[in-house]
Amino acid sequence: MFVNLVWLVKELNSANSQYLDEILCRRTLCVARNFLMGNVASQYMHEFCILWNQLHPVAGVSGLNASLILPNIRTVYDALHRDTHTTPITPDLTPAHYPRCDIDAHLHDTHPTQGPNANSG
Repeated sequence: MFVNLVWLVKELNSANSQYLDEILCRRTLCVARNFLMGNVASQYMHEFCILWNQLHPVAGVSGLNASLILPNIRTVYDALHRDTHTTPITPDLTPAHYPRCDIDAHLHDTHPTQGPNANSG
């Protein structure tokens, strides 16, 4: 389910605002973010945190999709960063004041997939 959430956020970020409003009004993103995440594989955590950091710089710009998306997925960010030095994002913060993910293990794949020719030389 987490993979679908990441996909949805990517699509919403590039969506025409007309469709974004419809999706947010129907609370699709709100429902998706509330699914239990359990143990998220590191590759998906990596993908989420990279995406979060890509949305972050423009989150304070009114009218951009990121400013609507980040508040709707901040609970996911908090859940993924629960046992880290990052403090939870409180509802009174604006998206422009949300933290960026700076946890190395979240931003870099520590177990890269090796291709079929990885041992050939």
